[in-house]
Amino acid sequence: MPLQHTPAMRFIIAVPFTAGFAKRLVASERKDIDRLQHTLVLGADTLRAVTQERAWNAQHRLYTHVYYHALKAVIRQEELYAQVTVLKDRAEADPPSALADAVAKKYLIIRQSAHTPSGYTVNIRDKVVAKEWQTAGWLVMVSKDVADATQAPAIDRHKDVVEKGFLRLKVTLDLGRPRVHRDDRMQKQNKVFISFIALILLSHLHNVMLNQNLYQRMTLKKLLLTLANEILQKENCEH
Repeated sequence: MPLQHTPAMRFIIAVPFTAGFAKRLVASERKDIDRLQHTLVLGADTLRAVTQERAWNAQHRLYTHVYYHALKAVIRQEELYAQVTVLKDRAEADPPSALADAVAKKYLIIRQSAHTPSGYTVNIRDKVVAKEWQTAGWLVMVSKDVADATQAPAIDRHKDVVEKGFLRLKVTLDLGRPRVHRDDRMQKQNKVFISFIALILLSHLHNVMLNQNLYQRMTLKKLLLTLANEILQKENCEH
């Protein structure tokens, strides 16, 4: 049953890792989450998921959803290790240039030394690398009434589709800051109306792709590009 059901307060959000709450949840699940019984298949993605009812504070309790995408975590780890290794090799070959590189200084400790041929020592900041990688592949979501680990990312994805769709339409239809000049007021109203119709269609396409498992074959962006190409080819054939 929904917790403390209040229609005006229903929500589901992804918690950023700048919040200590999210970091603590990841730390509590890190050891045991990577198991078969926690596996969740969402479209083309295979995740590990753990849902629990937890205390947010003394007065409120929430459903927390902790997800771990093992493949993304490994890919991010390999990308980061490769990046730092290349930076270290370059720093050892040319220490003065590395000292002027902000990215190199972020991951490396470069010091002058009289005991090395280059006159410098180069060491990796292991704690910095570990801190950046420790949340790779992890996602934390909280909700007051969504208790299903499968539904939570689907709802968030739906919201994301609408928000990104509106941003794309805003650029395409020039829906910048609303103007109230007499000459273009009707044009602006027409654009806003068209944008809402487009958002309704975009939301419907997302639901169809979700229900038919089409996200395993393509992204929504790829589908829109495919449809646009089909329409363009049809128009060219007619002319």
